[in-house]
Amino acid sequence: MSKELKRSLVGAVGLLAVAVLLAATWVALSGASIGETQAVREVVLEARDVAFNADNPTIEARPGERLRIVVRNTDPGVVHSVTIPGLTEDVVHVEYGEQVSLEVTMPASGDFEYVCPQHAPKMKGKLVVSER
Repeated sequence: MSKELKRSLVGAVGLLAVAVLLAATWVALSGASIGETQAVREVVLEARDVAFNADNPTIEARPGERLRIVVRNTDPGVVHSVTIPGLTEDVVHVEYGEQVSLEVTMPASGDFEYVCPQHAPKMKGKLVVSER
């Protein structure tokens, strides 16, 4: 093996070692592990009688948390919808007997509403994002 080839090989191994060290440092500082994906917390809401879960509960979340909000329509003959203005532009419609979901990542902080646009202002609740 030539001297120049050996130097190139040593340089490449050194560069790889630095890259691995930087990645390990980032993982340690972020609290994540390699290959880890953030879990999604599911919140289930029942749409019935112009309310979610009878009392439009406040949903609390932490910054950066992933939420999957599942809406089940148990209101015979009525179509409901759900949206979270300020977090998503999506308006998802749910027929009687069906369920739909919205998946969103929480911002650093803030107060938001989840709402059924057809039945607002009665059918809406709060989504509070804070460190607690």
